[in-house]
Amino acid sequence: RDSNVVTALEERGLPDFEVGIASLDKVVAVECKRISKTSKLDRVQRVLKKANKQIKALGKPAYGLAIVDVSDWVEPEKAALAEPQGLPDEIAEVVAAAAAALRQHNSSVGAALIVWHVFRLSLGTGEGPALASLTRKTHLVRHANPKHPLDFDISLVDIMTTSYVAVSRSPVRTLDLPPQLPPHLQKSVLLVLGPDQV
Repeated sequence: RDSNVVTALEERGLPDFEVGIASLDKVVAVECKRISKTSKLDRVQRVLKKANKQIKALGKPAYGLAIVDVSDWVEPEKAALAEPQGLPDEIAEVVAAAAAALRQHNSSVGAALIVWHVFRLSLGTGEGPALASLTRKTHLVRHANPKHPLDFDISLVDIMTTSYVAVSRSPVRTLDLPPQLPPHLQKSVLLVLGPDQV
């Protein structure tokens, strides 16, 4: 947003970004972490502990936000199937682990934003269009007793739920795949549509 001033803190031991927002009395210290699917669940607590240390090292009052990308933990196609029932099981486990890490300790982290992806493919009939979308999903886990509660609209930090859409155009029947769509999902689209559909 135009009113935000984002500074990349390219210094070892500090959070990744400092975000100044005109309507807030303190900056937002943002630390980004990515957890691969080969990691164990206790990795969630370890990265939040490290994020807490980095946010504290900023040396001034700040709203602490840890962004934890666990998109590798659940296949985007599977996540779409789980959505009507709530969080996918894998994401629910990550959320529980984050909540445990933010119950008593790590109070410089006001909240952890858990991030994953959902993929959908909807086929049209006959010459109709096909729609593919990759959506970034988030779940905010707040600290039970943080030093500086994140009591503002988290969208102020510009972390939005985003969809990338591809539509096959009839009668040309070509498919515009967005560059943000991971290669394995691009293959999924092509496999489902079939070579005669693209």
